[in-house]
Amino acid sequence: KPQIQPAPQATPTPQPAPSAFNASGQFPSMTPSQAKPFGLPSQPAPSIAAPTPQLPPKPEVKPVAPAVQAQPPPLPQKAQAVLTPKPQPSQASEINAALKAEQEKMNKMKADQELKSMLIKEVNDFQMELYKFVCKTREVQNKLQQDLNSIDANFNFQSLNTEALKKECSLDELRGAIVQLKLELVRACAVVAEARTHAEAKDLHQWTQADPLTTKRVASVKNLAYYVQTQLEQAHKALDYKWNEMAARDPQFNKPGQRMIRPILDDVYQPLVRQQEILSRQQAVLRTLRNTLKECDTAPMFKSTSLLRNTPFRNK
Repeated sequence: KPQIQPAPQATPTPQPAPSAFNASGQFPSMTPSQAKPFGLPSQPAPSIAAPTPQLPPKPEVKPVAPAVQAQPPPLPQKAQAVLTPKPQPSQASEINAALKAEQEKMNKMKADQELKSMLIKEVNDFQMELYKFVCKTREVQNKLQQDLNSIDANFNFQSLNTEALKKECSLDELRGAIVQLKLELVRACAVVAEARTHAEAKDLHQWTQADPLTTKRVASVKNLAYYVQTQLEQAHKALDYKWNEMAARDPQFNKPGQRMIRPILDDVYQPLVRQQEILSRQQAVLRTLRNTLKECDTAPMFKSTSLLRNTPFRNK
C-alpha cells in the first residue's frame, strides 16, 4: 500500500492592514493569501479621509479563510517499516461464504443421495408386491375360469334335457306337497282323538248304567262344589264391600289422579284367615268323599257307617 505523505502547511505571511473604504467608498480587493484565519477578528487601522457625503452604513463583511483538510502527522520511518499489509474484511467474508456454500452443496448432495436410495428401495418393494399380486390374480383368474367352464358345462347339459328338468321340478313339488299332506293328516288325527276323548268323558254317565248309590254320591259332590263356589263368591263380595267402605272413610281416596293406596293389614288378614278356614274344611270334606268313593269301588255291597259323616249333606 503506498504511503500517504502529508501536504505541507502554508504559513500565513503578515500583510498590511487594509483600509476600511477606498476613495470610491468600496471594499478594497483582497487575495486569498491576504485572508486571515477563521475566527480571528480583523482590526482595521484608522485612516483619515476627505470629507464625503454621509451614506447609510453597509454591513461589514468578514473574510472567510478557505477550508484546509487536517492531515494526520507523519509516522516515523521505523513504524512505517514494521507495519505489514492485513487482509481486508471483504476477503474474509468472501472466503467464509465460499466455505459455507461448499458445505451446503455437500449436505445437499448427501441428502439427495439418501433420498435416491430410499426411492430406489420403495420402487423395488412396489415392483415385488406388484409381481406377487399379478401372480395371485392369475391363479384366481384361472380358478374362476375353471369354475365358469364347469358351470357352463352343467348348464348346457341341463339345457339339453328340458323335459327332464321339468319333470324333476314337478317331482320336487309333489314331494313337498306329500310331506305337507302327511303333516296335516297327523294333525287331523290328533284333533279327532282329542275330541273323542272329551266326548267320552262328558257322556260317560249316559253310556253306563249307574247304581243308585253312585248317583247319590255324585249328586253330593256336585252340591258340595256348588257350596264351595257360593262361599267363595260371598267372600269376594265381603272383601269388595270392606274395601269400598274403607275407601269411602279415607279422604285420601277422594283425591284426583292415579294412585295406589295400600290397605290396612287387619282388613286384609282377617278375610284371608276366614277364607283359609273355609277352604281347609272343604278340602277335608273332599278327601273324605274321595276315600268313600274308593271304598265303594272296591266293595260296592259293603255298608259304610262313616259315609258323609262330616258333611252337611248327611243321608237321612
